[in-house]
Amino acid sequence: KIINVWAQQDPNAAGIWLSTQPPGPGTDTARMTFARQVADLDSDSALRWAETVSDAPMREEAIDHIFANWQSRDANAAAG
Repeated sequence: KIINVWAQQDPNAAGIWLSTQPPGPGTDTARMTFARQVADLDSDSALRWAETVSDAPMREEAIDHIFANWQSRDANAAAG
């Protein structure tokens, strides 16, 4: 929950902190949550964050969610 609020208030600081945390099961939820929170601001970046989730089903769910939202907001950009 902390990363959710932090990503809304200061996504740059939250991303910097999260990038210092080791990837893996202990940070998968935070990485997925962060990716979903920043998707409206920068979909490309959000997809890259989602790709750092180590749990395959969680990673795929995050990527699918971000991409679907991106397509609904800007289909041309999502296609490129």
